[in-house]
Amino acid sequence: MSVNKDSEYIGEAAKLSANAALTLFLGDFTYNLILALGSIAIARILGSEGYGVFSLALIPPQTLALLTSLGIDIGVARYLQRYSIEKQYKQVIQIVKASILLRIAIGIIGTTICYFYSETLSSVLVNRPGIGGLVKITAIVVFLQLIYNLLLNVFIGFNSFQATSIMKITYSIFKTISSIILLLLGFGVIGALFGNILGYTASLLPAAILVYRNIKRVNQYDTSNNGINLYTLIVLLKYSLPLYMGSLTGIILSIYQNVLLSYSLSEVYIGGYRAMYNFMGLISIITTPISLALLPFFTRFDGSVKERLDKALNIANKYIALIITPITMISMVFSKELIYILYGKEYMFTSIYLPLLFAPNLLAGLGSIAIPIMFNGIGVTKYNMYLSITNALVFIPTSYLLTYRFNYGLWGFLTSTLFSSVITTALAIYLSKRFVYNPVNIKLIGGFYIASIISITPLIPVFYIHVPRFITLIRLLVGGIIYILIYIGIAIVLNCINEDDVDFIVNTFENYPIINIFLKVFAKYANFILKFSRQREKILNYF
Repeated sequence: MSVNKDSEYIGEAAKLSANAALTLFLGDFTYNLILALGSIAIARILGSEGYGVFSLALIPPQTLALLTSLGIDIGVARYLQRYSIEKQYKQVIQIVKASILLRIAIGIIGTTICYFYSETLSSVLVNRPGIGGLVKITAIVVFLQLIYNLLLNVFIGFNSFQATSIMKITYSIFKTISSIILLLLGFGVIGALFGNILGYTASLLPAAILVYRNIKRVNQYDTSNNGINLYTLIVLLKYSLPLYMGSLTGIILSIYQNVLLSYSLSEVYIGGYRAMYNFMGLISIITTPISLALLPFFTRFDGSVKERLDKALNIANKYIALIITPITMISMVFSKELIYILYGKEYMFTSIYLPLLFAPNLLAGLGSIAIPIMFNGIGVTKYNMYLSITNALVFIPTSYLLTYRFNYGLWGFLTSTLFSSVITTALAIYLSKRFVYNPVNIKLIGGFYIASIISITPLIPVFYIHVPRFITLIRLLVGGIIYILIYIGIAIVLNCINEDDVDFIVNTFENYPIINIFLKVFAKYANFILKFSRQREKILNYF
């Protein structure tokens, strides 16, 4: 394939993936935004200590749900898609029934264990035997979360993404509204916990109806006996259990993090950390669709053709760096303003930790997002297992020493997170060289980092001016706009952004009028800077 055709192919693949990212963005935006804003509201009303207790009470049931998932969610999605394509409608119905009954049985067992051993679980997992009563209330979350996750994947298997969105948005709306109402009525932590339970319950009701309709639709193609076949269950578990075993590293690491924080921090600091982490939910509104869209992007390329895969990876890293780097940097710079505006004075102690929490996102331009997805896309998933194991092997001892042993608290925990992320990203770059020539264009990506740092300097003086809260909001908005304008200008001057990039971004999203309004403004500004940059080069060349 010629160089021009190669570039056209990669450009078209990138455009399709960008469109997929935007579609996913629009679909999940409402869910993620409501959930994030709801969590912020709950944290404000409860206060840092109450929010810490609320977070701790949910850890035992969530831990049991993780441990008892058995990986069947992904298996269900896979087999439903496969059997639907092959028109094996009897197997479609059997796989749905078998998975639901299996998950119901596991959920009941998990909920029973959580309820009757609530004191033991709260003592061992979160070092708070006094919240055993709250853990009993949340025991039903084991059952609800298992069913919720299963039905989401059932809809994915049916390619019913609208149903998935309905389910997720229903959960976020009911959880947020019911929690806030119960909190305002004075029910405190118990009210917030019941709000979470009501969110799950409300989402499962329409989900059950939609699943029934899908089964009824499929059943019209095969009216034979659709009872549960033991062989179907065996096939499902045979596929799912290896996936579950492979994900155990992540599950164990998640449990370890919760236990470590519970044993090392007070309720106030745990509440502060969970409140800070809600910001990651807002950032995930952008990063998650990008991550999901990259998988079909990389599946278009053969891992044996280094040239094409190399170009594809560098394109992915370039646009990820273009978007994620300034968002992360501006969040770090305005950490005090973000905490003050969204959470108030009670949470201001967390503002010094927020930049360190955001710091791992700066590795996105170096491939921390794109490279693992590339491994999945070209079918070398074992490398992601290596990355997960490495991350755990680095994080567990360093976090234990810094957080618990040397008593550095959140500083130690967040530093360990950053350190393990750096090591894991470095390993990802090293492993990727087996499939690409140059996984990271240092000159290009470095330009984005330089632009993001230089863009901060004009804003430094305003941080020393004490202003009222309302003015703080204005400072955040105005400062953010100034930062983005300077960032784009410097990125263009450093040749990180060119005319082709501007045209690609605008043309990719031309069918989305609302977003295209902002992109047209971006294009006019970027083209003005590009024109100015060309004139400057002509003058310099003249002399």
